[in-house]
Amino acid sequence: MNHIHPTAIIGNNVELGSDNIIGAYCVIGGPYWSANKDLCNGKVYIGNNNTIVHSVIILSPFRTDKTVIGDWNEIYSQNFIGHDVKIGNHVIMTAGCRIAGVVTIEDYVNLGIGTKIHQRKIIGQGAMLGMGCVVNRDILPYDKVVGVPARSIGYNTVGMERHGVDIAKVSDIRERFIEKYI
Repeated sequence: MNHIHPTAIIGNNVELGSDNIIGAYCVIGGPYWSANKDLCNGKVYIGNNNTIVHSVIILSPFRTDKTVIGDWNEIYSQNFIGHDVKIGNHVIMTAGCRIAGVVTIEDYVNLGIGTKIHQRKIIGQGAMLGMGCVVNRDILPYDKVVGVPARSIGYNTVGMERHGVDIAKVSDIRERFIEKYI
């Protein structure tokens, strides 16, 4: 059973899994308007057990056929998720993040307060993005980045420990990431 605040607006093109919490004043799906044209081209899929807190906007797709939010994500207040974004599982988006269109965020990523991600970027599994960073390049799995523009300051060792991966496994994950995306 989903818990949806009565002020939330859920478009008719949204498919919700179960046990999601959607807070006050969220706007999810519906038409995507640009230059006075309805450009909505598909559906917004939201998996299971997500917490989407207050004033979150999730746009409908228009370049592809879906915007996807996986399972067990925590999306806090005042986040903006652009069109055609794909968010994996167990992602934490702290308050005030902005994600442009056609971005992919893999599993177990942590976005610090006010993170901004430029369009068509890929954030690798287990990456940790510091507060206020501006991402204008793809981020490798288990990378820890900060600043404007975002730059690496090493491995996300906390994430590595939490997910039971060592440096050899991270190297393998990074190689597969590069083969797949870069």
